[in-house]
Amino acid sequence: PAPAVEYYEKPGQKFVQDSRGNGTRVFYETLFRQKPGSKMALVYCIEHGVLPKDEAKRLMPDYEKAKIALRDEQRKAVAVAASKRAAESSAKRARITDVAVSEGDIGMSVGGDEGVGTMTM
Repeated sequence: PAPAVEYYEKPGQKFVQDSRGNGTRVFYETLFRQKPGSKMALVYCIEHGVLPKDEAKRLMPDYEKAKIALRDEQRKAVAVAASKRAAESSAKRARITDVAVSEGDIGMSVGGDEGVGTMTM
């Protein structure tokens, strides 16, 4: 049998609506009321059915733009983090190489009969 498809009555809703006391819902709902331009709050409120049906329908074009913008911002952040990690890794390898070279030449040498396992009396 085919999996049951969940249907939500509000446009853009993808998740079951959280209870009014849910901390996440309170955070995003408050953020949306205080800063209506918040893309993150708009996406949450639409996808979780927090907004009334008519308001959600009116905000659908803004929601679509916000989803795209958030996705692009996330991709950019991931790319920046990856390049930063690569640069740090490269710098670390360079430091390890510098240390290995400097520790190898500390002005000491082992003579011909000096070494491990030799004993002089």
